[in-house]
Amino acid sequence: MNGWFSSMGDGSALAKRGLPNHGVPVMEISLADGLELSEIDNGSKETIYEGNSVDVYSGSGVTQYEDVEVKGRGNTTWGQVKKPYQIKFSKKVDLLGMGEAKKWVLLANYFDASYIRNDIALLLAEMVGIEHNHRGEFVELYVDGDYRGLYYVVQKIEIAKGSVDLRNEGSALFEIDTLHKAEEECYTTYLGECLVLKDANFGEDTEDELIKKFVADLNEAEKAAENGDFEIVARILDVDSFVKYFLVNEFTVNPDAYTSSFYLYRNDAGKVAAGPVWDFDFALANRAWSWWTEETFFSPDESMIRKRNAFGHEGFEEDKNTSKMFYYLMDMPEFRNEVKRIFAENMSGRSREVAAAIDNRVERIYYAAINDGLKWDRDEFQTELKELKQWIMQRYKHFEDEYGETSIDRRMVSLQ
Repeated sequence: MNGWFSSMGDGSALAKRGLPNHGVPVMEISLADGLELSEIDNGSKETIYEGNSVDVYSGSGVTQYEDVEVKGRGNTTWGQVKKPYQIKFSKKVDLLGMGEAKKWVLLANYFDASYIRNDIALLLAEMVGIEHNHRGEFVELYVDGDYRGLYYVVQKIEIAKGSVDLRNEGSALFEIDTLHKAEEECYTTYLGECLVLKDANFGEDTEDELIKKFVADLNEAEKAAENGDFEIVARILDVDSFVKYFLVNEFTVNPDAYTSSFYLYRNDAGKVAAGPVWDFDFALANRAWSWWTEETFFSPDESMIRKRNAFGHEGFEEDKNTSKMFYYLMDMPEFRNEVKRIFAENMSGRSREVAAAIDNRVERIYYAAINDGLKWDRDEFQTELKELKQWIMQRYKHFEDEYGETSIDRRMVSLQ
């Protein structure tokens, strides 16, 4: 296995700290005096802990940061033994060459035995050209010298230059978070979706005015989609962004795609746009999700949008947790044609490139992943990787058949 670690040597800052070197950068969080990790892990994920420091060890040496805030994050993942965290620096920092930001998320990937589902999904998002896409880096995390495992560091989704870069007044970032609507104040759309304001450039609008304008536009677009009026849809929505959002989440069979971690924003052109994409640890045929749904959901030849949203599917009208917007959009010939066009221009014929990217990531994290498995008593890594890669290649073939140049442009049919 090759990687940047080969150049660090025994004289590196990492070796001097006595921390093992497994081939990826290392992040060490030193908590403020009197604070212990157990207090963070056993408390509320909303509690912010100040006065910590962070050291990042990479091939170029060590970079030290003071006055760092630490808090928990996540929903289902926060309840697991390996916790995800958020860190906030006192000023914008460029972590591991990923661009400048204050807030960074440490994803635990506890449910993903391959560790790479989030990273591969974000690679696909980059491939199709999703605006404001985030890319992460793998690190081994230590807290006060205690090894916590392999983590994926990525910028927090918010309105900021290095994240969702919206400049105009009245721009806003929302999340459709229907699964957790009981926990948050949300605004219900025409199709019954829970819309939560995450960030905004308010300008002259009050928060209430900005939200009402956004919800009104989204409601009009949802009604138009339901009625098959593509002209109105295209006037209100950034169709290109919705097509790209669909392609990434449909390809990955992401069970969170239309229920939670589903971001919308008012872009600088004034349209409602979809993205950036987020949260793929249960995607890409992850069997950790098998308790939730039937076996066929994990078939590489399955159409998720048909499976979960098609007219005639049991409970379609009563389902209050899943966005129906994309079913209505995919029932429009104009939208489907855009899906085919963007797939052909950005994804078609690139399966070997994706396979090579998987191999590259596996090579980089191999020893760190094995080490994480020892820490958290998990031994599925190598088996999971083999099955995941095979599934992705089969999924690619399905997409070439469904949306490629030789595919038949057919209307969606009900499940019978």
